[in-house]
Amino acid sequence: FERINSGGVSLSDQESRNAIYDGKMNRLCLRLSRHPALCRTWGLPVPDADEIAGGELRVEVREHPTFRRMDDVELVLRFFAYRHRLDNQDGPLKGFLDRYQKEANLFQDDVLHSLETMFVETITLVDEVLGEEAFYLWRKRSTGWGWYQRPTTVVYDPLMFAVSQRLD
Repeated sequence: FERINSGGVSLSDQESRNAIYDGKMNRLCLRLSRHPALCRTWGLPVPDADEIAGGELRVEVREHPTFRRMDDVELVLRFFAYRHRLDNQDGPLKGFLDRYQKEANLFQDDVLHSLETMFVETITLVDEVLGEEAFYLWRKRSTGWGWYQRPTTVVYDPLMFAVSQRLD
């Protein structure tokens, strides 16, 4: 796929991963990427009743840049993979996520179910406690300290990891 697509439209890493490494983990990440708490904390349109019932996605969802580039799906994958990164850290994150998704597609259903439960409990708790700005970065600029006006993975990765370790 990567060789054939090399002359076409440039895909994001997650779009390529979705095409190359489809499987149970990929489908789990796709499903969880539409979780209302994740959508709220990343400024994505929250699923409506029609979408929840299996209907079509609204135009505002399909045209949202985060959705179109599958960055929301990568956020879910990052959550799962980041929990193993410290033990298996070698090379850039892209290669690690590729390898993790390939291997995680082979996980047993009970493992995938427990991972799903952990993700849902973690993102729900973060959303309930910290709200829509949970993953905003407090940083210093030339004009003083202030909030970065969008969520960042710099906050998302360690915060989700830490909260998932303390769900009890």
